[in-house]
Amino acid sequence: MAKEGFSNLVHSKHFFISRDEQQLFEKNEYVSSVCQQIVQSAYAAMENYLINTFKAELLKKVVDEDISRAILDTLQFRRLDAIKKHYKNFLNIDLAQFSHRDISTYEESWFHPNSEWEGITMLSKVRNEIAHEGFSYSYEIHYPVDAYSVIHFIKRWVMFFEVVHLNERT
Repeated sequence: MAKEGFSNLVHSKHFFISRDEQQLFEKNEYVSSVCQQIVQSAYAAMENYLINTFKAELLKKVVDEDISRAILDTLQFRRLDAIKKHYKNFLNIDLAQFSHRDISTYEESWFHPNSEWEGITMLSKVRNEIAHEGFSYSYEIHYPVDAYSVIHFIKRWVMFFEVVHLNERT
């Protein structure tokens, strides 16, 4: 799908299909469903990363393993706000403030948050809609670029988060 740095996946919506074809494509529930499932899975993977990273960092910070296990046993990770709160309270990392100039989105997709934290909260909302309703009713997610934009954002967010917050601690 990519040749010489130009990705048909990313630009297929505007460069390769007409507006009429785009409308037909959007009505194809199978493709839209696959793209939405990818977005849901990508967010679930990111949330899992945040939880596992928090646990690993807490185990490094609290020297006594019994105390760190007792702390982890009392914490809930059911909502994004709880995860954010745990990072701030225990690791002194404010997830809502984390930003990096090289975290980007694709113009062709639905996903255009004003900040990285807004992007993560948007994805949490979309994940909940898809998991509970079977589709996202808040955002138009129909094309491969709509799914890829989220994967790209998450990949870069995790990469820069590791560099800024985790590598400096080792």
